[in-house]
Amino acid sequence: MPDISSMLKAIKLSWLKRLSGKQTSFSKFASTLVGQQNLLTFLQYKGDVKYLNMPSFYKQLFQYWFEIHSRPPEGPTEILDEILWYNKRILVDNRPVFFKTWNEHGIKRISHILKSNGIFYTPLELNNLYSINVNIMSYNSLKAAVPSEWMQNIRNNPIDNYIHSQDGDIFVKLGEKSKNALSVTCKDFYEYFVQQKKERPTALYKWEEMYYFADFDWNMLYCIPYRVVRETDIQSLQYQIINRYIPCYVNLYKWGKEHSSSCPLCNQTDTIEHYFVECTSINCFWSEISSLIQLTYDISLNLNTLDILFGVPFEDPIFTIVNFCILHCKKYIHKCRISKEHVHYSVFKKKFRNRVLVELTYKQKCEQTRNLLLALLENL
Repeated sequence: MPDISSMLKAIKLSWLKRLSGKQTSFSKFASTLVGQQNLLTFLQYKGDVKYLNMPSFYKQLFQYWFEIHSRPPEGPTEILDEILWYNKRILVDNRPVFFKTWNEHGIKRISHILKSNGIFYTPLELNNLYSINVNIMSYNSLKAAVPSEWMQNIRNNPIDNYIHSQDGDIFVKLGEKSKNALSVTCKDFYEYFVQQKKERPTALYKWEEMYYFADFDWNMLYCIPYRVVRETDIQSLQYQIINRYIPCYVNLYKWGKEHSSSCPLCNQTDTIEHYFVECTSINCFWSEISSLIQLTYDISLNLNTLDILFGVPFEDPIFTIVNFCILHCKKYIHKCRISKEHVHYSVFKKKFRNRVLVELTYKQKCEQTRNLLLALLENL
């Protein structure tokens, strides 16, 4: 399901390319928005929208841009490359600064006023380098505005032969990749915002605490149902298992839907593991499934609780079919538990045979997968 707020941010940011393109009515309007400056120059800044006076649509657009572009610098090289003007981390009287004369003479970045060893250029040195008459009050205020931790970082990690960054193209870091700001697509922006929102489900910590000896590859385990089955209800069921949102009696009791956490079939505590694997009414079913797979593919297979709950995390084509079987088995067990019916291997076998026949009708199946499914069909 798409994240609407992230999508809206991404769509608005895609306007940057339109506003900063060739001389059009859009780009001319953009110049008036940012005080007759070139928009590409303005996009290098790391300011705060509360200091901008423009229509709300564009204010919001630049707010999203600053949200991405204004991340704090990491390491001495990024600190020296940091832009001086309209930077929300370089404040004079609690406001970002812009010295127009300094900017016109080429002083735009930290590295233009600070040496690579963390020592500031003197007013005389700046005068010689940039042919500018330095106002001592402006110099002192800007010097005091540079965060002390940045200077300490540079002094602790001096850079030999530092090369000044060139003005022109603007690169923005989205995750681990840096891209030219004007070549970033709406999809790139969307994926970045979604990634920023992503939080690790608390259920994963619970599984890892319970099965501390297991090495869970969650990225792989989350992908298994989407790679091996087509049915969205099975994919959804597997997602519920991983996130511990299954209507076993332990959960129903916690949610206030049942008066007991005991399984109605065997009177044992009905955990998720018991719901799908450990109940005495299901044990024989999984033994039959293991025997079916061993007979079909001539492999030694002993499905344990984690294999059944999460799937077998191997890329081998045989195990793709094994996971296909496991997922359909869990769907059948889940339906039986919901309808309070007993699990019967013979009933499942008949249903599953029809499902395999349907799977074989898909033309895009590779020859190896078709052969594996045909071998399975012979034993159903």
